[in-house]
Amino acid sequence: MAYNRHLGQGGFRGVDFSSHPSLVSPDRFSNALNVWRDYHSGQGSAAETFPGYRQITEGSLGGEIFGIFRYRIAGKDYLIVHAGKKLYVKSVESVDEYPISEISGADMAEKKSSGFQYATCFYVCDGEHYYKISPDASGNLTANAATDEAYVPTTYVNGVEYEQRNMLTDVFKQHWTSMHGLGNDAETSSGLSFRILSTEDKTCEVRGEKFVKGMEALVVPSSTVIGGETYRVVSIAEYAFDFSQILSVKINEGVETIKKCAFYRCGNIENVLLPQSLKIIEERAFSGNSYMKSITIGAGVENIAEDAFEFCGQGKGDANFGTDIYYQGTQEQWNALSADFPSSTEHTVTCTTYEDLTACSFSLAVYEPCKTVENELTLTVNEIPVTTEKYVATKDEKVIEGKVYFEKRTYDTGRTVYFKSYMAVDQPAKGLYERATMTFSANYDKDGYISEILLYFWDHDTYLESLDGVVELSGTAESGKFTVTGNTAFVNAEPEYDGTVQDAILGCTITAQYDGRIFFTGNPALPNTVFYSHRDLTGHNNPCYFGTYNFFDVGIGSSPNVAMISTGSNLIVLKNDTVQDGSINCYQGVDGSDDILPRIYVRTQGLPGIGCLGAACNFADDPVFVTTRGLDAVGTQTVNLERTVQHRSSNVDRRLLAEDLSKATLTEWDGYLVLLTPNGHVYLADSRQVFTHSTGVTQYEWYYLDDIGHYEGDESVYRYSDFRTHKTLLAKEDAQAVLTAGENEVKSFDEEDGSTYYYVEENDVRYAVVPTAERTGGIFSPAVIAAGIGDLLFFGTADGHLLLVNTDKRGTLPTGALSAEIEAEEEYLSKYRESIPREWYSHAGHAYPSLVELAFENAGIPHMTKNTVRKTSVVKLKSLLGSQCKFNVRTNRENAYDQEEKVVTTMPDFGDNDLGATSFLTGDNGMIFNILEKKKKWVEKQYAFYSDEWCRPWGIYHVSYSYEIEGRVKNR
Repeated sequence: MAYNRHLGQGGFRGVDFSSHPSLVSPDRFSNALNVWRDYHSGQGSAAETFPGYRQITEGSLGGEIFGIFRYRIAGKDYLIVHAGKKLYVKSVESVDEYPISEISGADMAEKKSSGFQYATCFYVCDGEHYYKISPDASGNLTANAATDEAYVPTTYVNGVEYEQRNMLTDVFKQHWTSMHGLGNDAETSSGLSFRILSTEDKTCEVRGEKFVKGMEALVVPSSTVIGGETYRVVSIAEYAFDFSQILSVKINEGVETIKKCAFYRCGNIENVLLPQSLKIIEERAFSGNSYMKSITIGAGVENIAEDAFEFCGQGKGDANFGTDIYYQGTQEQWNALSADFPSSTEHTVTCTTYEDLTACSFSLAVYEPCKTVENELTLTVNEIPVTTEKYVATKDEKVIEGKVYFEKRTYDTGRTVYFKSYMAVDQPAKGLYERATMTFSANYDKDGYISEILLYFWDHDTYLESLDGVVELSGTAESGKFTVTGNTAFVNAEPEYDGTVQDAILGCTITAQYDGRIFFTGNPALPNTVFYSHRDLTGHNNPCYFGTYNFFDVGIGSSPNVAMISTGSNLIVLKNDTVQDGSINCYQGVDGSDDILPRIYVRTQGLPGIGCLGAACNFADDPVFVTTRGLDAVGTQTVNLERTVQHRSSNVDRRLLAEDLSKATLTEWDGYLVLLTPNGHVYLADSRQVFTHSTGVTQYEWYYLDDIGHYEGDESVYRYSDFRTHKTLLAKEDAQAVLTAGENEVKSFDEEDGSTYYYVEENDVRYAVVPTAERTGGIFSPAVIAAGIGDLLFFGTADGHLLLVNTDKRGTLPTGALSAEIEAEEEYLSKYRESIPREWYSHAGHAYPSLVELAFENAGIPHMTKNTVRKTSVVKLKSLLGSQCKFNVRTNRENAYDQEEKVVTTMPDFGDNDLGATSFLTGDNGMIFNILEKKKKWVEKQYAFYSDEWCRPWGIYHVSYSYEIEGRVKNR
């Protein structure tokens, strides 16, 4: 009695390297090489030859390819390629025609890079550099250092923190709003006490502090509110601040008198700024302040007591008076004033050299660790009167769109740097443009940082006093050391990290986009730290703005962050093996408590387990990563939806774990996960074929490819011609011979009609040979990086060549010698519209083997011997143009395969084969072949199908046969 057996009835399900061929499921292959399932075929998804690949660059790009990225702009796709130390761009449209060109401005490190697109720009980092790539005015892509493109934040507005410092730059800005003659009357010290002088005139004076030692920088206001009424501050009371710990004094406009001993022997006062309204300075008002460096006196002062500044400035070591006096009037005015308070001490006085000037002044505190004022001070005036005359700027002045710019000039005096600038002023009453002067100086603290900017303005007709505007200060901060604990800003802390603030970002090698922000990690000096981008004043996140508070630490040990995966709900940060904390950490964004840090990221779950080796990606919403045990994933429990670590590669682990997985790369491509190892081997996980493993977790079906790379120095292949191509040449039938110009001395000659003929000479006989598109030999350089971009799969090699899998040739016409297979273009495209012409089934011109071996199967009866019923073995093969494969079989009685026959699946090549014993049915759904297999007395039997010839693709659907039971297994 005959029994029927059907293998792969529902389609073969991938390869299983995990077990002996006799233990593999009959629906899987026990071995497979360079085959896959083509889901775009109209004939259904057979297991078939994987399409080859071709080189799409003319030569080497000059170094190993470290990154291949997609960049889309104006509706078109481009490749950004990092090779060696350079960046290149290549259009994906007509990829074979458009040349690849270098992107100017980039000097990359020779190591793996990471990149991403944000808005219309592309960004790439390599652990040493961070570049922004965008079109220039001519439309050419240009790389600019992100540190040059860095967003400059406004860190303070009117003394209130407004934005975070940017870690990519030391430069910052600060704004102060000037509402009254460029003086900041809103600025005042807290904790002051006042005495009413006149309820009728609504005047008062400052008595002193409510908290005597709680103030260092004193600012006296122009007015205050007492009992709901506003009172003008006109004086400083006697002994108001004597013996206090004040370091600096600023008195706003309106105060007219500083009374006796108001600041007597404060001891620490260094700088004093007095208003233009001040008229009287009484006896010993500032006496005994031995560390006073400078005092600015307005031109309106009428009387200064003889001992008002007695014993000031002696802390400098001078025997005489050492405080610098800056008088905002003329030298003649000062001479007249100083005659009223003769002094035995010497002093240094600086006066303005302009006559009839009205001055106003105010100071700006610097709230950052600023070493230099780098940019120009800019005064933006709300309303500049417009006249019919045009102002012609001198070389030191320019007025652009209502902004007045100051060109700075500097000179040094001790620890204070003075800047002199000029401002264009419109005088509408006169119809003339006069010139006013602005001077500003910088005061330094004990550590050498700028602590305050003092500004002085003079104007001929007091026009400046009526201006309302904004003063903007730009400065450069010192790149200090910083720690990485908690939410401490990366500024001026002790050295857990011994680099600059910029290096913290530039040292990163891993990027991810999540929650609308850019995340960086992978800095070896900061192995646990993750940084994320910040919003600028446009309200959008800026990839060139990483706030000094925008970071968090993952774990506490030395095990580094090696990958990040963005999912819809989590940012997953993967670490290398760690015994101190979880290797997999899930983070979610939550709103912060203030506008300075509006978004923070908290860990929602930490998973212990094996660590990631580096490669990771989100594959069809499955976060997968490479480990020392193969491919793992961050799965989800169906009961409580918590994340768990699940294995995904059991069927290929035996071979996969023999690879160097520390340098593997992962990419998603057209429903496949492409796992590339650095020797040019590819493992394809099929998202459309999954199964539940015996461990209870979902796993993928896999396919395996090898020898993906470039062959340097390979040669063209010639074949003997089976007809006389020329009357002087003989034909020779030996289709299997591979001839090369180098080894076989292929020669050629030209005829007058322009035809070229090739031949080889053997024993004084010339045999005709013909060139083919096939190539052979060369030094193999493996692919080391893969990138799936839409339905295209690119590879980059160690010697700098860019490769593309030939799936984009689907539905195109054959070219060259194979164009003879076309009967008519319309008929061909109608019949083979989902097919790839067989000329593209090569590895950059080289032949490659494709193979499947079925399970060593026992027909479900392991204890009985069987005989195959003659002429019942049938295989259904896919109908591909020019298809051909070989069929082999072996049983438990033989160690080696016996080749039963060679089969083809399409008409054009029938003449090459002896098909006298082969029957078939043709059609769009494949071909059914009766294979002559008649094995006897077998317990287990295994079929194999393969092709090792150039451009001979094939595909298999299923195999069936009948058998008869012979008897029980007997010992030999």
